[in-house]
Parts: sequence; C-alpha cells; structure tokens
Amino acid sequence: MKQKTKTLCEAALFVALALVLELIVFIKLPQGGSVTLSMVPLILFAVRHGFGWGAMAGLVFGGINYMMGGSGFDWASMICDYFIAFSMLGFGAGLFRKAPKGWLRL
Repeated sequence: MKQKTKTLCEAALFVALALVLELIVFIKLPQGGSVTLSMVPLILFAVRHGFGWGAMAGLVFGGINYMMGGSGFDWASMICDYFIAFSMLGFGAGLFRKAPKGWLRL
C-alpha cells in the first residue's frame, strides 16, 4: 500500500511539472498546435514505473490539458487529440521499463 501511495504522489508531481512545461511555448503552430517540453516528464515517469502507471498519468494530463484551454471540433477529436494520444504516450514509453538500466531508470 505504501508503494502505491508513493507512486501516485510521484505521478501527481510529474503531471504538475508537465502542465507547467506546457505553458512554456517555443513555437505556436498555425493549425492549433505548439512545441513544448511537456511530454518529457510523462515519458520519464512512464519509463520509471511502467505502462499502466504511464498510461494513467497520460490520461490525467490529457484531461487537465484539455480543461486548461484545449480545443476540439467535436467529442471524437477531443478524445483522440487529448485522452487517447497522451495515454498512448505513457503506455508506449512504459514499455521501455524493462530496458537495460541507464540514466533513465533512476
């Protein structure tokens, strides 16, 4: 139980860091995108804790990111652009949890 609480708190910190980095925009694209460093904390968290925790952190980040000013034409674009995209980012990065230990596996 203690390990789950620690991982949950770490997920909240990494999601909060990703949200702060989302506010620092390097390039604003004309079709409604931007270049930021917000995915780096999500990737590091997923590599550290696996695909289940990474997918959940990505899902939470996608939801909060949408609520903080996301745009969508309809419900399908909202779900695909925010919830599924960031969940799959965490899931895919979490698959590298068993990779050889290096600087990513803190």
